[in-house]
Amino acid sequence: MEKLSWRHKIIVAALLLLFFIRLLLIIGEKSAGFDEVIYPAAGYAIFHQFNYNINKENPPLAKLITALPLLFYRLKLPEVQQYPADHPFYHFAYGNEFLQENNLSAQKILFLSRLPIVAVALLLGFLVFFVTSRLFGITAGIVALSGYTLCPNILAYSGLATTDLLMAFWWLVFVSWSLIFIGELKLPLSRFRLLLIGGLIWGLALSTKFSAWLFGIYLLLLLVSEHYRQGLSLEKLFSWLSIILLIASGVILLIYCFKNLGAFFEGIAGILPMVTSGTGAGMTYLLGRVSPVGWRYYYLFVFLLKMPPSVIALVIWSAVIIWRQRLLRFSPAVFYLLLAILVIFVSLSLSAYQTGTRFFLPVIPLLWIILGMTASQILEKNRRHPLLIILLVAYIFSSLLAHPFYLSYISELFGGSRYGYRYLADSNIDWGTELPALKKYLQKNNNPKILLSYYGNNDPHYYGIEFAELAERSRIKGKATFYDRWDDILLIVSANNLTSAYYPPTFDFFRWLWEKKPLAIVGNTFYVYKLADDVYSLKKIAELYIAQNRLAEAIVAYRRILELEENEENLMRLAELYYNLGDKKEARFYLEKILALNPQNILANERLKTLK
Repeated sequence: MEKLSWRHKIIVAALLLLFFIRLLLIIGEKSAGFDEVIYPAAGYAIFHQFNYNINKENPPLAKLITALPLLFYRLKLPEVQQYPADHPFYHFAYGNEFLQENNLSAQKILFLSRLPIVAVALLLGFLVFFVTSRLFGITAGIVALSGYTLCPNILAYSGLATTDLLMAFWWLVFVSWSLIFIGELKLPLSRFRLLLIGGLIWGLALSTKFSAWLFGIYLLLLLVSEHYRQGLSLEKLFSWLSIILLIASGVILLIYCFKNLGAFFEGIAGILPMVTSGTGAGMTYLLGRVSPVGWRYYYLFVFLLKMPPSVIALVIWSAVIIWRQRLLRFSPAVFYLLLAILVIFVSLSLSAYQTGTRFFLPVIPLLWIILGMTASQILEKNRRHPLLIILLVAYIFSSLLAHPFYLSYISELFGGSRYGYRYLADSNIDWGTELPALKKYLQKNNNPKILLSYYGNNDPHYYGIEFAELAERSRIKGKATFYDRWDDILLIVSANNLTSAYYPPTFDFFRWLWEKKPLAIVGNTFYVYKLADDVYSLKKIAELYIAQNRLAEAIVAYRRILELEENEENLMRLAELYYNLGDKKEARFYLEKILALNPQNILANERLKTLK
């Protein structure tokens, strides 16, 4: 094995330090992600009340880990009034109240809750280097670690208190364990100890996310492969599998404190329909289209859209090298690394629950181990290979340009984050985390009146944002404002809402904005439009409010329209709105204005008769 020099140690330490600094710069500057809002409160509730019922759709380990730093503070657990405890939005309201109505600020709670995930991300980075350098040499390890620490998707989820990064960690730990198990990675451990460790890892993974059943698929494929490769008996393989399952079950029992397993099985029962049929999973959005069950090629497109172009080029180059050198046949390590990637991708593609990048996050560390191997082979032949250097430099630029809005990163080949809403939705482009950035933008522009269509489970009012609400996609009720005049008002729409993917398909909510150039894009997720002098846009907004039966806001919109363009059609529309609202006096006033312009207006005359 190649010896690690001081120079190598300094490079590894520097890469991890830069990674840590980049994460520290963002974890205190983001509002809670859509699902993230639940985790700190849920973990704290388990520690203080043994309450496993908050967010049963995910096991408790990630919640417990994110809540660890909060144990040093006396925080209040909420008593939610918005929804009953059996309401599907209850746990979002619970998490939001824990964050925004506590002894610490929401940002302080989020900062503390995200620190354990940052620590896991650093451990995962070190593991990437350790495994790669042991298998393929130190140069390969440094390339792999560089790729991991610069990846916008890794940076995005390393700064959020959710299950996703932790799941990626357990996946690489388990794959590394499998390489030790078959003798590709050399560690002085007996077979029995390895079986115990394998069960421990799988149990911890199943206590993190229910999708860890994939560990079992990978394990079965590993054991079957070793049966044919080494001639191991089926009886021996079955006994090994039984020991691993027994230990994994024991770990789950321990984490659920032996008496809360009902929450575990309820969580599985809740997630199964989402995976098998898409029931309860919501709509999948891709390239402007929506589907209740997704597409088999969805994750391939997500990979192409969310990974920098230089990485796609390196993947193709590496595939050629692996094929030419027949490494799948002659290198068990490469075979099992690629098998682990394939298990994730195939299972995701067959699933009806298709969300995006965060689900294939476990693939990225494995991918960089492979890319590190092939890059080191190229560098062995030519230390200054121009194409490889160009690709690596381009990758660095992609990473730096994504700062600090990593979550919304879209490949430069497809126009970058600015046009992400045309291709993808959900956590691929927007998770409601940029309210602090929006507040700064509004302050810089003298806090104008805004119509806000927000996607997320935070209350913008908590961040000092005064807004009139328009077709928000939130599971909590924020404190919105009513404006009786819309002069100089701005329209601000979250990227996810701009897709219109999560609204009823019978109505065009925001796609009409695709043809309009935004005044600004804040945090790569908030699209700002000048609204006050645009009659077409004002009419579209009024239609949105009418579709929601919010006639008072539609009236304000049409009053502004009349200031810009007074004609019979607009006067009639306003008169009808007042009539439907029950304000006969105002309805009569505008009907009489119509008749002053055109005494022969039949509709106005008939409506006026009904008011007498």
